[in-house]
Amino acid sequence: MYQVNLLHKKQVIESMSFNSLDEALEQKRIFLASFLVGYGIIWDFIDEDNHKKELLQKSLQELEEIANEAYLNKELDYYIQIKNNN
Repeated sequence: MYQVNLLHKKQVIESMSFNSLDEALEQKRIFLASFLVGYGIIWDFIDEDNHKKELLQKSLQELEEIANEAYLNKELDYYIQIKNNN
């Protein structure tokens, strides 16, 4: 069993359990896409819904690279943690 925790300022604000690592990683990808909406874009060229759709098409690795940039720029303060509870 894998637990996906969504943290804000080191406090768990949401937690979900999954039977497989693949499911947990997919949830992490979805969380990252949701929290990165609006990062690094100009609203004159895209709306929120279309930006989220674009982000959801990206791989977990691509989203993690964007998130790492956002963390370095102190523009993202949500973290996703995956724990193996086996």
